[in-house]
Amino acid sequence: MITYGTNELNVKSGTLSITQSKVQTVRHYPGTDISDVVNLGKPPTRISCILQVFTESDRTLYESILQSEGTTQNLTIDDRYYKLVIASDLSDAKPIDNLGTGWEFNAEFIALDPKPYSVATDEVLY
Repeated sequence: MITYGTNELNVKSGTLSITQSKVQTVRHYPGTDISDVVNLGKPPTRISCILQVFTESDRTLYESILQSEGTTQNLTIDDRYYKLVIASDLSDAKPIDNLGTGWEFNAEFIALDPKPYSVATDEVLY
């Protein structure tokens, strides 16, 4: 189950991707066998997925979520959540099939606080 703020999102199975990274500089000292690393922090975590909607009211809700500017929410994914999450650029709604029974959105969320937290303990997972 995935929720953004208080809204439950319908994510297409197999499309959820969480990209975390870190920035560091590795320095080698010429003429020696010594190197060191300087940690430069973590950039925002990017969470991408395909959202599916099957009603016009849900389509309007998803469009409003993806078009919101500067609004930060928590994004909960099963037993973890990310703080200070914003929706990235809005993608166009594409029909799921020719019958007009639903739409798909390519969505991306950006967690400004890159660390995942436990839903149960409210502590950083790693």
